[in-house]
Amino acid sequence: MSPKTLNGHVASEAADDRPRALLYARQSKLNEDGSDASPLMQWQAGEALCAARGYRPVKRFRDVGKSGWDPSVQRDGFDEMMQWVRDGKADVVVIFTLSRLTRMGAQEAFAIEKVMRDNGVSLVSVREPYLDTSDPIGAGIFAIIAGLAKQESDTKSAFIVNTKELARRAGGHVSGNAPFWGENVKEFTPAGVKYVKIKPTDDGRATVLAMREMAEKQGLTPGQIAEKLTADPQHPAPGWRTPQGVARVAARRKRGNYKQHPEPRWTPQAVLRTLRDPRIAGMAANRVTSDKWEIRRDDNGDPMHVHEQIITPAEWYVLQTAISTEGKMRRPYHGGTYLLTGWPIMFSYCGATMSTTLTDGVPRYRTNREGSGAKRMGVRRVSVRVDQTDEYVAGRVWARLLAIDPANEDDMTLMAGVAERFARQQDTAGVAVECNELEAQLKHTEGSLKEIYADKKAGLYKGAVGRAAFQEAVEAMQRTEEVCRDRLKALRSAQVEAVRVPLDEWRKATPDDDPIGEKSLWAEWGMIKQREFLNLWLDHIEIGPATTGKLKDIGDRITLHWAKPEPEADEDDQDQDETAETGAELVSA
Repeated sequence: MSPKTLNGHVASEAADDRPRALLYARQSKLNEDGSDASPLMQWQAGEALCAARGYRPVKRFRDVGKSGWDPSVQRDGFDEMMQWVRDGKADVVVIFTLSRLTRMGAQEAFAIEKVMRDNGVSLVSVREPYLDTSDPIGAGIFAIIAGLAKQESDTKSAFIVNTKELARRAGGHVSGNAPFWGENVKEFTPAGVKYVKIKPTDDGRATVLAMREMAEKQGLTPGQIAEKLTADPQHPAPGWRTPQGVARVAARRKRGNYKQHPEPRWTPQAVLRTLRDPRIAGMAANRVTSDKWEIRRDDNGDPMHVHEQIITPAEWYVLQTAISTEGKMRRPYHGGTYLLTGWPIMFSYCGATMSTTLTDGVPRYRTNREGSGAKRMGVRRVSVRVDQTDEYVAGRVWARLLAIDPANEDDMTLMAGVAERFARQQDTAGVAVECNELEAQLKHTEGSLKEIYADKKAGLYKGAVGRAAFQEAVEAMQRTEEVCRDRLKALRSAQVEAVRVPLDEWRKATPDDDPIGEKSLWAEWGMIKQREFLNLWLDHIEIGPATTGKLKDIGDRITLHWAKPEPEADEDDQDQDETAETGAELVSA
């Protein structure tokens, strides 16, 4: 057998019965000149230890540019060394320090040492001479050193996690870049917890307000809004604002994704994500999906207001109603704007909303779509003439006003509802604004509850953890509803006591023969005032199906649902009980 040379030493395997040693070296980063001086230095120190202890080096292994922290990193040199251990080709493994072997803590170190021990191999460290697993004391010290190897990393990680959790509880923006419309600003809570709030920039504020205007007033879709913003140099696409954005655009161009549109441009997704973001209203929120957000709430279930707002929370809730569940904005109404167009008061008997259209030059109210109820009943879209409908509705309301009888129970119920609504319209002390916000928040919360129940039925809350999360979410929503309803009741009572309905003034200014004629108070009012007046008296208007033959009276197809006072607390409690029962059934299921 020919002798083998290792660093100038000649050893004959057949005659040498010294313990066989494997040398392992690891370096996290490559040197700038590409050399491997660190592994060589570790090997040389290991060979010196072998010479001092009488070991016979038989194989050297190394990993260069490989981290000892990351479990996903593939270390070929380490894996080959462990295979030698399993194959019984060694008696001892020599390392420079335990951190060269692993930095993942005691559990990982013990797993490695166990494989060595099971195969009769000891572990020895150059820089830690007390670490020798062939000795019982050395084996005990091994456990201590393995734990210390990871302690610094764990401490840093825990500090970062705890800091982010405190910032999250304070409602702050905890990580990542600010949205395009704002910038991150560091703030401190009264308790000294640092968090990040978002402060809108002037350009960002203008862009968000422009989006809102196009969505609510012009009824544009996200795609149409994106096109208008892209064409307007005053609203540059977000890709221009940060180096990261420019880099992403450059990468997409390189991949060929910008063949059709070579320049950064607004997308419908960016528009939708912005308009649905509660942070534009100052509320803390977490992103659930690319364009869906979850409002963060305090222990009482109220939204956390921490960021500087562009619009008020009440305006944000109203904005959400302008966005359909399919992510499309309401389109402009065809055929012009009339008395009952564009506000949620008129519906077909199937529940579909209505807009206007022109048929042979005649304006008509028509259902926007064939609702599911209509399809099941096999009926077509409902349509009525605008002039006949407006005249009938206004005439019926004024006739009811002029005939109010204090002894009639139905009339007094109607007047109670009118009084509440009139008080909200006439409020000038800021109470109406708060009521609007509370009402919008209630509507939003009810929608969120429906989504939670739907997710439960779809099987998204499985197991004990899922049921607990579902129950916690439902209870938080119910607490929010309870707080909002209690506050609304108190505010509405104060409004009714402070404001009186001018019923006598309306009667005196109305001709008995024609309450909606040219000389009437109704005719003097503009469309906004007329709508406010109808909203006092009517909850909604229902349009029935067309009849066969010539219709003699439009009133045969129109049903007026009159205003009623808000439900009392016991009715609210009953609704909440029913909701709770539904939630309990889903939890038990």
